[in-house]
Amino acid sequence: MRVDNTSTLVGKDLITGKHYGHKLGGMAGVANVGSNVTWLGFDLAQSNLYAYGRLAWDPTRDSEEILHEWTRLTFGLDPTVLNTITEMAMPSWRSFENYTGNLGIQTLADITGMSIFCGTPHQVIDSS
Repeated sequence: MRVDNTSTLVGKDLITGKHYGHKLGGMAGVANVGSNVTWLGFDLAQSNLYAYGRLAWDPTRDSEEILHEWTRLTFGLDPTVLNTITEMAMPSWRSFENYTGNLGIQTLADITGMSIFCGTPHQVIDSS
């Protein structure tokens, strides 16, 4: 995870409050899954939900380790698939953040009225 444009350990820095010099820390998240066969409308989007759950269970886990675990559980043990998904996913945080806005709440939440990622909620429901 990156905070203030520096790499930060989720469990040791953010959740404990250490990164900002607080005595206490914590984490919270919201996940809106749908009735789509992939829950989120796109297979790779599930990796974020999986990672959140794994970090909630053990916030000291390494993000690439979690991605490898999810990839093996989702797509099998083929090393080519594992390497391809890892090469796509690990550096993608900046693109995702730039596309969705702070904390992923811009166009994915359709606050602009013109979401180009997955459509408005009624479009997603009507298309399933």
